[in-house]
Amino acid sequence: MQYCLEYQSHISCSKEDAWRWVTSFDGISKEIPPGLKLSVPPGVSSIDDVNITLGKPMFRASANLFGFIPLLFSNLTLIELDNKNGFVERSEMSMMNLWQHERKIVEDTDKLLIKDKLTFEPKMLKSLTYWVVDQLFQYRHRQLKRWLTDDYGKYKK
Repeated sequence: MQYCLEYQSHISCSKEDAWRWVTSFDGISKEIPPGLKLSVPPGVSSIDDVNITLGKPMFRASANLFGFIPLLFSNLTLIELDNKNGFVERSEMSMMNLWQHERKIVEDTDKLLIKDKLTFEPKMLKSLTYWVVDQLFQYRHRQLKRWLTDDYGKYKK
């Protein structure tokens, strides 16, 4: 069974700061819950450090519980990249038959809107996986608002 989830958050920072956030592993790491750590190759701090060929894996990433218990592996692959506006990631993932994450940065009156659309098909534990992905992205959007609005302070590289 294939699922689709969508999230959006208004933020108040520059488009450049938002883009730097959504394409840096420091920003992504701040979006995910404590206890869950992303592993990327040494020397990679953002997609600027990677030779990107759309449709080809950039590298193998993993998500680890407490930094050392592997939960999943992903061959991180971008299929669309629109500088400062968004990307579409469709990656081979150990726990999914399908994983696609579309993230867009949209100008909306005096603020920016970050929109995520997820399309995924878990290999097993479908209801639990749906719940985990939903909770993860709700958390990520709370962190986006926390880090990228004037109320909490802006993200600085």
